Amino acid sequence: CSIITGDDVDGTQRVQNLITVWGGSTVEAYENTLSGGRTSGTPTWSSTAVFLSSYGGSGASTLDLHDNTISNTDTGVTVGSTYAGTDTSTATISNNTLHDVAAGVSFEKSTVTASIHENSFGAGVPDAVTYYDADEDGAVSVGEAPAAVDATRNWWNAASGPKNAVLNTAGTGDAIYEAVAFSPWYADSSMTKLAFTTKNDTTDSGDVDLTGSADAAGAVTYTIPAGTVITGGTGWDGTLAPLTVTTTYTLTPDSG
Repeated sequence: CSIITGDDVDGTQRVQNLITVWGGSTVEAYENTLSGGRTSGTPTWSSTAVFLSSYGGSGASTLDLHDNTISNTDTGVTVGSTYAGTDTSTATISNNTLHDVAAGVSFEKSTVTASIHENSFGAGVPDAVTYYDADEDGAVSVGEAPAAVDATRNWWNAASGPKNAVLNTAGTGDAIYEAVAFSPWYADSSMTKLAFTTKNDTTDSGDVDLTGSADAAGAVTYTIPAGTVITGGTGWDGTLAPLTVTTTYTLTPDSG
């Protein structure tokens, strides 16, 4: 394990990356403390604690990033590079603590992949999972971000989950962009209690988004949002049937 501290830079003539994985490299980085490297003014490039890309060589790069603490830099982890012609790099990001970074995990290519689990996104992280908006139109465009990112089972700095006006209207935590799979998430900073959303879609009642949680023993509690109006046909007596939770497991038996 190491303590790596970056220098503050202007972001125009110089960028500060604390760990660079590129050119077809395969790297495991763990139990490091990464901090510093903020840029000032309006930079051409942003500094990042960990940069992953195929840029600088041939072939995709692979990163296993776990059990690190990342803080006080522009971006925690950058996956992919707009300057790489083809970039299919992949990252596994788990059990890390990120705080006081402008962006937690940022994507720059639609062809890269990442799994983001068991991480703590703390205070001072306005965008926990984001993308590089190359055309600055505020929307996810082709080539800018992966179509889908698996970021379930993380702490987003709020029991209500990550902030997103489309995916999680009740979320008050660090923000994520659309197409990020975030449910279930941890509802406590010690990451012992899971919370999740579900959608009840029937021809009678329409769509109702419910928020639920599960304790360590597996007991599930659902909360119906305040102001929810439930209506039924003329023959409905007002009885609500209990929710049925169905879990599907896919088992792969050993050969023979």
